[in-house]
Amino acid sequence: MTSPRELALILAHAALAAVEPGAAVRAHVRREADTLIIDGRRYDMAAFDRVFIVGAGKASAPMAAALADSLGDRLTGGWV
Repeated sequence: MTSPRELALILAHAALAAVEPGAAVRAHVRREADTLIIDGRRYDMAAFDRVFIVGAGKASAPMAAALADSLGDRLTGGWV
């Protein structure tokens, strides 16, 4: 049987995982060859010579890391 304390910890961990910024980016951003798809919108990365990530704020680091994973070798650099 799960104690109230254990249940509270399980719920807290689930809530934090549901709002984790990197997970949110991964849920809405993907790359198919030279096309970056963000929430259903398609961007032809071949049209750009360089791609940078710029961000600020508490959530920007995990969001930038998730975006960098999606961009892979197309990422030129960035500042967060």
